[in-house]
Formats: sequence, structure tokens, C-alpha cells
Amino acid sequence: MVTLLTSLSASSGPATALTPHESLTNFDIAQSPNAVTKFLKPNLKARFLKKFDLFVMSSGLEARDSLPMEIASSPRTTIISHPVYDDTLRTLSARPQSADGSPLRLGYLGRLHPKKNLRLLIEALARLKDGVTLTVAGTGPEEQSLKSLAERLGVNDRITWLGFIQDKEAFFEQINLLVMPSEYECFGMAAEALVDGIPAIVSRETGIAEIVEQHGGGKIIEPTTDHIVDAITAYMENPQDRNALSEAAIQCAEQALSFKKHGEATVEAYQNLMDRTEKH
Repeated sequence: MVTLLTSLSASSGPATALTPHESLTNFDIAQSPNAVTKFLKPNLKARFLKKFDLFVMSSGLEARDSLPMEIASSPRTTIISHPVYDDTLRTLSARPQSADGSPLRLGYLGRLHPKKNLRLLIEALARLKDGVTLTVAGTGPEEQSLKSLAERLGVNDRITWLGFIQDKEAFFEQINLLVMPSEYECFGMAAEALVDGIPAIVSRETGIAEIVEQHGGGKIIEPTTDHIVDAITAYMENPQDRNALSEAAIQCAEQALSFKKHGEATVEAYQNLMDRTEKH
């Protein structure tokens, strides 16, 4: 509602910038079960496209799935990753990875929703060595069906279901590899794992995959059971690479996910917007 009210005066007031909600992506609109919102959202988005001067998107994926190509590739759009940690209060350090054959501890953090593809990770767990475990943090509409699947596959005793958590640091202490095989994510919770020096396996249709591809700290996969199994197996079979991956995760976070980097990018985007506005 605040955004809608702002758009009413956007064309007659100062230059205006908008960070759109993920619900306005083409993916989320297509998935909407409500016929009314499915009709209203494209019209609301069309209004925003006319009224706002700058769109701040969290990833190139979000920009391409939210905006027409002529706007997504123009100066009216800028990509600025979400800030994840305050670099004035915290110095990041790599997390030493065990190379002694200790069981691998996988983690998943997020909503238990079909688009998250946690089902694929549970199916992959059933094909991995018995010592591999999975800790799941989150709640959602798919929770009971996922637990039933784990029971049918005989892996429920290897899964810890934490439910909704507030202490993410305690969660990260329990895992050494995060897996996020989502069908679609504008950005993704894997960013918080990277800040903790935990490598992440992420699907290509996630915004965080762009950062991992550029800076390292994980592996990008297609969201299928086979690809998840292959990526986790490769991680287990190359213990010498684990410390390097943890160090790369930290470097990735420092390069793209700090408050400082976010602030600098935002100042630059606003300055460019002011410059464009003054010229016109």
C-alpha cells in the first residue's frame, strides 16, 4: 500500500526508486492460486513501470523475471545484493573443514514449500552413505508430506527437523554444507551460510547462484535428485577442497554481502539517478 500511494505522486515529485516485492515476479504471479491477485498484480506492476525512475533488484534473475527486457537492461535498473552482515561489527573467518572422514552434515534453511524442492534433497539423502545427515530448519505447508516421504524412504532417523528457528548461528554450527535446490529464488538463504564460511550447493534459478558463480564458495546445479547426489558426492570425495571452499565462501560474502558493499552500491545508484534526472 505504501508503494502504491508513493506511485500516485511519483511522476510529479522528485526522482523515485523502488525495490519490488518478490511477489511481483512473473514466477510468483504465475504460481498465485488467487484469481483476483493474479489479475491485479500485472496491472499494479504496469503502473510501477510507468511511475518509478529506478528499480533496485537483488539479482539479475529477479530483474529478468520482473521487468521487460528494455527496462531490465537499461539505466533504470540496478542490481544490488541484499546485505547480510555488518562488517563494522563482525570479521569473517573460514570454518575449518574436517578431512578425517567424519560424517557429512547437510543443512536446509527456509520455508517448507514445494518450490523449495526439499523433496529432491530428501530423495538424494536416501541415495547417499548412511553416515550423511540432514538438519532442516523451517516450517511450511509441505512439512507433513516431507516427513512422510522421509519415512517411506527410510531416512527419517537421519533427519533433524528443527521447525522455525531464531538462532541461526546455532543451526550453522550443526552443519558443514548447505543445500538449496529451489525451483526459483530471487536471492536465497544460502547467503547467510556463506557469511559463516559454509559452502553452499544452489540451483541455477536462484539469485545467489550469480554471486557464487562470480566469487565462488559453492556449486551451482540443476534442481534434480541426480545433480544433488553428484554434487554432494564430489564434496565428500574431495576433502582437500573443503577448506578452500570455506575460504571462498568468506571471500564471496566480503565481496558482495556486507553492509558496506550494499551502502556503496546504493549511493552510486542514487547518484546516477540524480544525474539522469538533472539532465532531463
